Amino acid sequence: TGKDIANQDVDVLLDAIIGPGPTRAKLHQSVLLLRCFDGAPPEFLCPISMEIMTDPVVTTDGHSYERSNITEWLTAGHNTSPFTNTTLSTNSLVTNHNLRKIIQTAFLVE
Repeated sequence: TGKDIANQDVDVLLDAIIGPGPTRAKLHQSVLLLRCFDGAPPEFLCPISMEIMTDPVVTTDGHSYERSNITEWLTAGHNTSPFTNTTLSTNSLVTNHNLRKIIQTAFLVE
């Protein structure tokens, strides 16, 4: 079952699937990260990418986004919030230090 696979040793699974090599190393890291992030609070996720934020910023709509994702959104010419679809009064981004610290603490990331 899926739960049995999730509890398997990562090295055993990767050996069975692809064997040694650079792809295996990348997959190993990805699997470990996914296991760490399983069950993350939705507030930790960027509304654009649905991935855990590492550099959260706040826009004028009051919502937090991963900096690279919202920058790409704004650079593409959008002037609305991707979350609420309301018009943003400016393209200013403010680092959300509190959220970043909470995420770092939750996942013991420096």
